[in-house]
Amino acid sequence: MDRFIHSNLQWCIDYHYCVVYAVKESDEIVAIVALGCDKLELDISDKEELQMGIFPKPDIDFNYQETFWAKSSYPAIEITYLAVRKDKRHLGIGEYVIEAIAQRAIDSRFNMAGCQFLTVEAYSRGANSAVGFYDKCDFVAAEEPNPNKETLRMYKTILPVVKYDDEEE
Repeated sequence: MDRFIHSNLQWCIDYHYCVVYAVKESDEIVAIVALGCDKLELDISDKEELQMGIFPKPDIDFNYQETFWAKSSYPAIEITYLAVRKDKRHLGIGEYVIEAIAQRAIDSRFNMAGCQFLTVEAYSRGANSAVGFYDKCDFVAAEEPNPNKETLRMYKTILPVVKYDDEEE
């Protein structure tokens, strides 16, 4: 975390690659999240899996369904960087940040442009893999894992999702 913050973060901000937010507890920073603009491309099999409810299925108004399913790419917010201070991990802060991002993205007061998904390139190697964390936050893989790549592209639906009868609120 420190290496990225000290060497690249300011450059990313200056060149509008991302916007950075700090999460504070009292007066101490406990987490940092950087967000950027993205798009998610879904192929036919991805859309079929969404429609079948294999992944959290978007609850799309009947009048918008034809337009939604006809698209090939969807507006998204990318989590370009998320870090929680070591001594504050496993306390739910990361999950809280993900949920706050999703809620803010769908809040009409802040919705400058349409956003239907969150995306992330989750680090996928060894003990520092973030794939399990994002999986716990309802992200799904947007691609097959590539052993030659250090990240796995994942996404989360932020449209309202269909609740099935056997699911709890």
